Amino acid sequence: MTPAAQNAAGPIQWFIQGIPPESDYGLKIEEPAIYYGKGRYKPVIAPNESHEIDYSTGDTVKLTDYKGDGGVSISNLFRKLIFALYFNEDNIFFTAQTSNDSRILFRRNITERISTLTPFLLLDPNPYSVVTPERIYWIQDAYTHSSWYPYSRPYDGQFDDYNRNFNYIRNSVKIVVDAYDGSVNYYVADRNDPIIQAYARIYPDLFKEFEQMPDDLKHHVRYPKSVFDVQMDIYARYHQKDPETFYKQEDMWVFPEVPWRNDIRKITSYYLTLNLIDPDRFEFSLFVPMNPKGKHNMRALAVVGCDGDNYGRIVTYDFPKGTLVYGPPQFDAIVKQDPTITQQLTLWNQEGSRADRGRMVIIPIDGVITYIQGVFLEAAMGAKIPELARLIVSQGELVVMEPSLEEGFKALNERIRAEMGQSAQEQKLLPPAEPPEMVPEESLER
Repeated sequence: MTPAAQNAAGPIQWFIQGIPPESDYGLKIEEPAIYYGKGRYKPVIAPNESHEIDYSTGDTVKLTDYKGDGGVSISNLFRKLIFALYFNEDNIFFTAQTSNDSRILFRRNITERISTLTPFLLLDPNPYSVVTPERIYWIQDAYTHSSWYPYSRPYDGQFDDYNRNFNYIRNSVKIVVDAYDGSVNYYVADRNDPIIQAYARIYPDLFKEFEQMPDDLKHHVRYPKSVFDVQMDIYARYHQKDPETFYKQEDMWVFPEVPWRNDIRKITSYYLTLNLIDPDRFEFSLFVPMNPKGKHNMRALAVVGCDGDNYGRIVTYDFPKGTLVYGPPQFDAIVKQDPTITQQLTLWNQEGSRADRGRMVIIPIDGVITYIQGVFLEAAMGAKIPELARLIVSQGELVVMEPSLEEGFKALNERIRAEMGQSAQEQKLLPPAEPPEMVPEESLER
C-alpha cells in the first residue's frame, strides 16, 4: 500500500510492504492471507499434511495451515468421492495428504461466487479490496435493473463492457466477501428501491440493513463508477431545461475523447479527493469533466460524494457560455506543441527507452482548471519496469514539465507571472482578472 502523492526523484514510499506485511506507520493485519479473490483459482484442499508455504526468511521456509471456515469439509471417503466426481479429479479421492480438518475450497473467484448465490443481481465490473486491522475484504457493488420501467427509454450506452438493455438501474446492494474464508454478506444500501425490497422479503435472512455493516468496512464504501457514468451520460442530454434548447439539442454534453497511442480513448469518471461538494472539507469523490457535443472545450464538471451524508449527492459545475475553458483534447494538443516537452520526449524515445504519458488528471484549484499528467519511462526491450520521470502541469495555454508536483507548480506560477507582466508592459494594462468562478448547479438526487 502506497500513498498517492510520491516524489518521482526519491524511492517509493510504502505504507505496507513485504511478506509478511510490515509497516513503519503502525498498520497491522492479523490475517493477511487471501484465499478468495479476483483471479481464476482452482479448488484447493486445506489444511493438509503437506502444509502451505507462507514465506521465506533467510535460509528457512515458513509453513502455515489454513484455519478458516471456508469451503466444505472432506473428512470422510464419501465426501471425497462426491467431490472427485464433481471436479473430475481422481486425486481428491486417492490422496493420503488430507486430515480430519481438511476442507475443499472452491468457487474462489468472488464474482463467480456471488453470481452463483444471487444470479438475479447485476455485478459491478470493479470489486475492490479493503484492508482492516483483522483481515482483507472485498467490496462488490451490485445493481437491481429492469427493462420494463414505464415511460422510460432504454439506455443505449455501454455498461461493464457490454451493451445491456435496461431503462432502470440502482446500486441497491453492497456485498462484502471475506478474502480468507469466503463468507459473503449482503447489505441493502438503497431502501427506496422496490426491487431490492421485494428480494429482501423473498430472502429475509440474506439481505441485511446497511447499518449492520462493520464501521471498518463502512468507511471504505464508495459510489460506483459504472452507474455514475450512466447517470452522467443521461444527464448530458436532460440537463437542458429550456424546451426549445432541448428540442434543438443546442447544449448537449459528451464525455471528452483524447488520442492515446494509436487509439482514441473516452475519459470517464475517476476518483479524487476534492472539496467541490463541501468547500470546507476534502472528501473522497467521483469526478468527471464534460465537453459540448462536437467541440473540444470543457463545458462542465460533475462530482458525486462517497463519504458520510454526502454519499450519492451529485453536484455539477456549469461554466458560463462564451467562456473558453480548455478541455482534455486541447490540453493534449498544447503538450504536443510545446517544443521543450516534445524535444525531451523525443530524446528519451531514442535512447533505448520509451516515454509514455500516463492518465490525465483534471483538478480545479481555486477556481482554475489544472491538468496534471505523469510521464513514465520504461525500457524498450527486456524487462519493463515503468518509472515516473516527470510531471506535466498545465493551466490554460501554459504548460511545464518538472520532476515533482511542487516544482511543477512553482515553474507554472513563474510562467504565469511572466506572462502577466509582459502583457501589462506591452499593452499598458493591469493584470487580467481572475478566471470566472465555477458556479454549481443545484444538486441532483441519485
